[in-house]
Amino acid sequence: MPVRKLAIKPTKRPGSPHQLLLVGAGYAQLYALAAMIEGEKVCPDAAWVSPSRWFYPPGLIAGVISGQYSKEQCRIDLRNLAQRAGIRFIEQTPVLLDLENNALVLDDDTEVGYEWLSLDLGEDLTDIDIGADNLLRYETGERFLRGWKNLSESLAEKSFGKKPGAELALVGSGPRVVELALAIRESQSSASLNISLYTGQQTLLAQYPSGIRQRAVRELEQAGIKLQQTSVRLENNQLRLSDGQLLSPDGLIIVDTPALPPWLETAGLQMTEKGRISVDGCQRSNSHPNLIALGWISSRPRTSATHPAKVLAANGKVLSNNLLAGVAGRGLKSLPERSAGLAPIASSGGRAIGRFGPFTSCSQGNRRKQELIERRFIEAIIQVSKPLTD
Repeated sequence: MPVRKLAIKPTKRPGSPHQLLLVGAGYAQLYALAAMIEGEKVCPDAAWVSPSRWFYPPGLIAGVISGQYSKEQCRIDLRNLAQRAGIRFIEQTPVLLDLENNALVLDDDTEVGYEWLSLDLGEDLTDIDIGADNLLRYETGERFLRGWKNLSESLAEKSFGKKPGAELALVGSGPRVVELALAIRESQSSASLNISLYTGQQTLLAQYPSGIRQRAVRELEQAGIKLQQTSVRLENNQLRLSDGQLLSPDGLIIVDTPALPPWLETAGLQMTEKGRISVDGCQRSNSHPNLIALGWISSRPRTSATHPAKVLAANGKVLSNNLLAGVAGRGLKSLPERSAGLAPIASSGGRAIGRFGPFTSCSQGNRRKQELIERRFIEAIIQVSKPLTD
């Protein structure tokens, strides 16, 4: 059955703006695109900007690093999803948002105009100037995995036959930094690699129950990873500690930084005191009503999440209807904030840290639960991305 087009008159002319522009590969937007395809509703003039064609569910990145999974087992082809949804896919990174002219400038200097803009950045966080081979910024795309391959080879060379070996520092306080630190330790055959984890001004796993935090600290200690809960800042590809000490590790990975990317932070949107985009119940910007912001970048962060969940699938349907309603000039419906819960945190040895009722454990059962959730999501998106057959 061919995809049914909505009764929206196409307005695209050479040089004219797209009716709808999506930016980012957050879960809410992925679910929304799947809902559009399943409902056979497509905006006739839409585009989608994402830094990478390949999307890796964040919960499986550590498994790729540790060698538990291959890249091919853990990725979604966003271009296929876009083609199936009947929208244009643009593999670029935004560098400037011009709200006055409703335009987004990309890193190849192209300008993409829009009438409606939807932002859901997922876990592709703050842009950092990667000016050295030893510095990586965590993201959920191919670029990070390529960068890690090169960095890991360099660290292995520096550690081979040497004591002390190479120094690797990770900066972050959320679940991803814990998963990556443990995965890197598991993947490196040389025990002489010294790994340190700096949490900055944040408490490690602050959003998790104390039992989870304590178990994570224990797993890090058992893996020989030094946990440094001290303030740090990036300075010329080095780390400046709160006591003034300047560290020059052989490798540095910035995992999570709770700040908007510069192109969004400086755009001129109305912000909250916490530096998030101020939105209404429909996720529209309170200063620019033709802009929708989802997830952690907005004042209602639980409209998207860092892992797939059934409650977010329900939000995806509401979001897809709202995007098409906005383009058609109809009213939007409220998008509920839904708790997707806390996903297990991947550890080493095919295990994960999780809770069952009041009990905390680090087990292979927790890892299987995490993997099942992510794999079901991957399979569902791949299924809806398949081209139509006669």
